[in-house]
Amino acid sequence: SSEAQAGQLTPAVAQAFFVHLHTFRLFLSSVLRNRPPFPPAKMAHMTLTDGKIKEFSRCTTYDGITSMKVDVNGITEEVEIDPELGPRLVKVDGSAGGPHDVNRLPIATPAPVIGMDGSGHVGLKKPWKMYTSTEMKVCIMQAARINRARKARFENALQGP
Repeated sequence: SSEAQAGQLTPAVAQAFFVHLHTFRLFLSSVLRNRPPFPPAKMAHMTLTDGKIKEFSRCTTYDGITSMKVDVNGITEEVEIDPELGPRLVKVDGSAGGPHDVNRLPIATPAPVIGMDGSGHVGLKKPWKMYTSTEMKVCIMQAARINRARKARFENALQGP
């Protein structure tokens, strides 16, 4: 209108904006509600040998292994491995961890859909059994370092100054 100065928002324009915004939010929520869930996509990796894309086959290196000894700065640290959840962490005071105290890797793989990695799993919930051999190795090594640091902190506190 001629009464409105440049840069000012009139009540009529504001109301129209919020009506359009509300309509868009309703549309978007209905689309998201009615969309099919992400199908578990087959995880494929390009191989360097023949250049063909092959279906992901899970790592079986740590199947049946309940613990591993890892060298952490010259000290051998034993890490317990849960067959479903992965390497176990000790508590901050160095005591045994609970059933859900496990080391998890954040998913850093670029994905075509935000929050989804190439294996079809969303967020940080990638199951231990879907980790690659490298991810498993890194996760076990991280757990060993975390556990060693926590135990050392507690041992140093007991020794005193």
